Amino acid sequence: MNNVVQLKTQDKITTKTQNKEPSEDLKALARHLGRMAAKEYFESYQALESNCEELATSGVDSTVKEGV
Repeated sequence: MNNVVQLKTQDKITTKTQNKEPSEDLKALARHLGRMAAKEYFESYQALESNCEELATSGVDSTVKEGV
């Protein structure tokens, strides 16, 4: 009987927690992390693109050879 009461109490706590809106601080943190991730991705992409351009103009044979 005691376990049932604990489960019901736990369900109520869980339900109350799940129905709450995230705090403004948490929303701000999520936005900030999203911007940081986007910036990091963009900078990595630019660096990769720059490296590819340098390789293409260097005269080095950069073709991929299968079975090597």
